[in-house]
Amino acid sequence: MATNEDFNRLNTLRTWLKDNDCYDIRACILKLGNSERLACEYKQDRMPPEGARNQSPYTIYGFYVMGDIPTKKTVYYRYNDVTWYIGGYYQQDNVQYNDFHPFGHNFLLFPSIYEDILDKWDRVKMDVNYL
Repeated sequence: MATNEDFNRLNTLRTWLKDNDCYDIRACILKLGNSERLACEYKQDRMPPEGARNQSPYTIYGFYVMGDIPTKKTVYYRYNDVTWYIGGYYQQDNVQYNDFHPFGHNFLLFPSIYEDILDKWDRVKMDVNYL
């Protein structure tokens, strides 16, 4: 059950994501195996870096998850017939990066277009409870 403090943190995260040009932001609690994490689902439009062969704009879709990664093993998560993987993380306590990671430890989940990870990594069930 989410507390008032949890709701305040999620509202702050929503504002921060919006300030960083994200949209369709939805606060949620993710259940990843046996652990729960506060998160926000979001989308963000991006342009490829200068010099990339493909210069078409694209949209990323994922979850910004607050807290520690729940396992040290390489895993993938499965939710609604979609395979999700950890596409980025910050698990340090380094003050010089606070501007980039104002919520401390976090990780990003993105849908995978590659099915070969299903043979290489362990599967963990994922559930989403939108708030």
